[in-house]
Order: sequence, then structure tokens, then C-alpha cells
Amino acid sequence: LGESRALIHGLDLLALAFAVLAFAGLGGPRFAGLVWPCVGLMVCGMMFDSAIRSYATKLLPDSEQGSLQGTLSALTLLCNVVAGFTSNLILGFFISDRAPTRWPGGHFLLASVLFAVAALQARFVLRKYGALGAQGPPL
Repeated sequence: LGESRALIHGLDLLALAFAVLAFAGLGGPRFAGLVWPCVGLMVCGMMFDSAIRSYATKLLPDSEQGSLQGTLSALTLLCNVVAGFTSNLILGFFISDRAPTRWPGGHFLLASVLFAVAALQARFVLRKYGALGAQGPPL
């Protein structure tokens, strides 16, 4: 696929999988079988992580690779922590008595929207700076 396509398609797959999960909960037990195809889509969608790391390594000299990988790992960990708290708050609201409608998939919809926004931003950057070949955007 190449880095740019893997990045875009990976984010698209993740947005789609989370959107399907968000609305599958509304169908009740009849749609429980959608969970496993969504897990497959998410596994395939995670190719964006490798693509973005591969691209980022081309932007920095060899002497900075350790700092880059450490920073990316720290950002991943931070996002996982924030996502856990945020997802729990949103899920808690949508299954509580205060919610306008009982919807256990609200946190999945937020994830879908965030991945869709990331895909749109990636498309914008790819169009602005070209096909993201070995050079990438100017620093």
C-alpha cells in the first residue's frame, strides 16, 4: 500500500469499525455478531500506526531516532490513559438515568469521529505536501 495509503486507509477502517460498534448496540443481541468483524477491521486499521512511525523516521536523522520513538510511545500511552477516562465518562453518562436516550455506544461514536477527523487531516497534509515520498514535508 505504501505509507500514505496505509495511513489513510488505516484511519478510515478504524473510523468505520467504531461507527459500526456505536450503532450495533442499538440493535440489541441481534447485532452482537458485528463485534468480531469490527475487531478484524480494527486490527487491519492499526496499520496506520506503523505507517506514521515509518514516515516519521524519514524526517529525522539517525541520531534522533531514539527520541522520536520514545516520544511517539509516550504520546500513545498518554492517549490510552485519556481515552480510558473519557470513554468511561461518556459510557457512564449514556447508560445513566440523566441521558436523553439510553445508548451504550456513545463512546464508540466519539472514537469514530476522532479517527474520521484524523483521516481528514491526514488527507489534507498528503495533498498539501504531495505523496509523502522519502522527503516528506519541509521541516
